[in-house]
This record gives sequence, structure tokens and C-alpha cells, in this order.
Amino acid sequence: MDWSALIKAVWSVALLVIGAGLQKLLERKPHVTYYVGPWSAFVGSSPTTFHTHWIVIKNLGKKSATDVRVRHELRTETFYVIPQIPHSDPDMPGGGFEIVFPRLVPQEEVAISYMHSQPFNNFRGQITHADGSAVEAAAILRPGYPAWLTSLVVLLALVGLIAILFVAIVVGSRAVGWNG
Repeated sequence: MDWSALIKAVWSVALLVIGAGLQKLLERKPHVTYYVGPWSAFVGSSPTTFHTHWIVIKNLGKKSATDVRVRHELRTETFYVIPQIPHSDPDMPGGGFEIVFPRLVPQEEVAISYMHSQPFNNFRGQITHADGSAVEAAAILRPGYPAWLTSLVVLLALVGLIAILFVAIVVGSRAVGWNG
């Protein structure tokens, strides 16, 4: 077995993985996620019923998200933005409206709380920003480990995997008597 060729191949793969990891780690772009809260209905003393729900939007990226738009098929009577940050709510051609945030800085989180008298099945539309679409989260994301620590653990795991594969190849080749 040509050990120098094997080492060069393993090293090339390791450098490729390290390069891809560094690019992902250093790349600065917005990553907007959102979580849709449950719908609720409150029946008043008269036959009026108020329906409520909420959306939490967060920029998990390393760059500010610009022109964040929350599209709605129908206009609601009341909505609140918490915390109160600059936004507008223009009507869309053909009906509906958008809530537009000029910018969400990295790690910024904003909630939109809605109250309306009609139960709308498809009340929430698409959420976009200048660099793409927001991704729906299954739950509200809370800070975990720092990104550098997660990246270090992944890097160490890859180095360990490469080392295990190398040792397995060496031991396996000796076990079958291959001295190539």
C-alpha cells in the first residue's frame, strides 16, 4: 500500500471539510426564522368573538436582514409589534397588506400580536427579506452554545473520525497481511 498517497488523500479530504467549515463560520449573511404561535378565541358578552395569534421573527444570522416583509391575505383590525421598532403596514395591490421592517440586526427578535373579529384560515402569508425567505421554526429558538464552540466540537469530531479511519485501515491491512 502506498502510504504517502493515502495520507495525501486523507489530508485533501480533511482540508476540504475544514475549508467548508471555515467558510460557513466566517460567512456573514442574514438567517431569518419565524415561529407561529397558537390561535385563540375570546367570546365576549355580546355575540362578538375576538381571535388572536402571534408570530415571532428572529434574525439568527451574522448580517442585518433588510426589507423584512410579513405578507397577509386580509387586513386585520389590530396588530401590535413588540418591541416597538420602526415598521410600516402598506396595503398590497389586489388586497391584503404587509408589515415591513426596514432592518432586523443580528440576533434581533420581534413579535407581532394580532387581534381580529373574523377567523381567517390563511391569515399569515409569506415572510421574506432582501436576501431570501424566512424559515419556519418548529419552536421558539433560544440561545444555546456559542457558534465557535459548536464549530470546534464539529472540527474535533471530524479529526477524530479521520484518525479512526486511518487506524482502521492500518490495522486492517496488517491483519490480512497486506504490506503494500
